[in-house]
Amino acid sequence: MKKTQLVVLGFLLSFLWGCVIERVVERPPQPQYQQTPMTPAPASAPAPAPVPPSMASPPPSSLTPPPSSAVASPSSSPAAFSSTTPSRPLPRLLVYAIGDETDWAAATVEEVLQNEGARLVDRSQLSNIREIDAALAGDTQKRLALKYRYGCEYVVRLRVRYQNRRFFVKFTAISVDTGEIVFVKLFRNPFAYSLNRMVPLLRRGAQMCAQALRAYEARKSQSHEFEVVVSGVNHEFLMRLEQYLRQSGRITSIGRRSFALGTAFYTVGFRGSRGELEQLLLSIPGLGLTVVRTTTNRIELAVPLEKRVQNLFGDVKEQKVVFVLDASGSMVQTKTPLGTRLAIAKKELIQTLRKLPPTTFFGVLAFGDQVNAWQKGLVAATPQNVASAVQWVQSIGYLGGTATYDALEFALTQFPGVQAIYFLSDGEPSRGKITDPAQILAALAQINRQGIRIHTIAFVLSGTKQNLQIDQKAADFMAQIARQSGGWTKVVK
Repeated sequence: MKKTQLVVLGFLLSFLWGCVIERVVERPPQPQYQQTPMTPAPASAPAPAPVPPSMASPPPSSLTPPPSSAVASPSSSPAAFSSTTPSRPLPRLLVYAIGDETDWAAATVEEVLQNEGARLVDRSQLSNIREIDAALAGDTQKRLALKYRYGCEYVVRLRVRYQNRRFFVKFTAISVDTGEIVFVKLFRNPFAYSLNRMVPLLRRGAQMCAQALRAYEARKSQSHEFEVVVSGVNHEFLMRLEQYLRQSGRITSIGRRSFALGTAFYTVGFRGSRGELEQLLLSIPGLGLTVVRTTTNRIELAVPLEKRVQNLFGDVKEQKVVFVLDASGSMVQTKTPLGTRLAIAKKELIQTLRKLPPTTFFGVLAFGDQVNAWQKGLVAATPQNVASAVQWVQSIGYLGGTATYDALEFALTQFPGVQAIYFLSDGEPSRGKITDPAQILAALAQINRQGIRIHTIAFVLSGTKQNLQIDQKAADFMAQIARQSGGWTKVVK
């Protein structure tokens, strides 16, 4: 019994001693420095505010020594940072901290980075902190706005957590130009009685981050930057393209600037000439790219028309599916080198039907002003049923306007047990019960409470220049339908 009491008494004394230390050592002083303003014209930074007495550092003798796991390397000492002369200056950085004790942690890291030769972006001049959150979450336009509006080249994000004497900080350095993660590292100390113990970890992480940024800048200086434009592609194609380029040893950076209507714009860092990069792009297996136009620092590529229309409906993975085909006037009247849009779509649908496994149950719809169904309900993909469906698809002709809502409502309500709908169309709704896109999306959300996925194919192949805006609206509308239901979308341009 006495032994248990002694153990409890020991824990209580340890807790009280930690509280005393934390009261004595509340917070280290924030480093004072002068940040580089983001405005083009040079401006003098305001004088640093005096440090309150409560923020002053206590004498070293009053600090409890940290455990061996939290002791930083000799290179992380303050003296090492102040005497280090960086071999290569660092670019303009923004230190962005979230979590606990953000101002103190950001100021400590900024002091080290400034000693390492970095030019700092003043956090107080940011117009909207949500812009940074959106940029780091993957918004390309917001990310590039940090570069062109504020001159920021890299963002050093700190995730800080200090609770119950436990300290965690995660460093992530992100290239604003390409969105690549240049450096990531997690530091932690589970026995932090005061913030003073965290200074070596923050300094060590800042120094490692500076070294990673300097190495990344050195690699970029040895490469050339090119603009690459790829037309006639879908999202799956881009994933394969980017994966291949990232595995190439001569690609130093790759950033997708935008992707709309089947055209993607990239900024690519490459060790070599434009001609060598062109040969690398043309040699990617399975993509079949062709060169459309080249300039000094720009390469325009395209997927051949035959490859763009192959496998329009993708790989059917669900066991109960409905195919919905647009047979409106624009599908019949718009001609391409391979035939009308409707003729191409019918050919691809027939090939998809013939590849269905016998265990699949399917249905087929065609719509214009009204909705026509091949069969009522889902049927098994037996050879006889597939042959009958193929014959019916071959007979589809002009059916009038574009009753998008009517077709999707029929597919969602008249085929019990359906798991996915493959919806191909080339335009915005013009006929039917509902024609307003916003109202259609709201109505579909009410009908589709079962969570049936709607995969959409925006088939705007060979649209004229006058129709580009109309095609873009149609593609955006169909992408919203797919996104709302959890399906995928494809644009065939």
